Amino acid sequence: MTRILVIAAAALALPSAAWAGTDFTAKLEIPKDKLVKIVAAEALWECVDDTCTATLERKAVKVSTCKQVAKSLGKVSAFESGQKSLSDANLKKCNAVAKS
Repeated sequence: MTRILVIAAAALALPSAAWAGTDFTAKLEIPKDKLVKIVAAEALWECVDDTCTATLERKAVKVSTCKQVAKSLGKVSAFESGQKSLSDANLKKCNAVAKS
């Protein structure tokens, strides 16, 4: 019984990919002239030039997340996470709410 508890405790102590955040990138149509930090979609976004990055506790690339970024930073030309990205049609939906 003690051995099972020790093994279970060790397994819980190991880092898990399921618990790790996912890196997201938003490319802005109009670059920022200085470092900009905002909170959107429950994450801290850091923007340098035309590239904004954040780590989110989700894997899916959603229009709703893109909209939150666009509301604060302006039109987005690309929104992605790893191999997944928004389509042109979804970018158009995202940019419908963009800060002007």
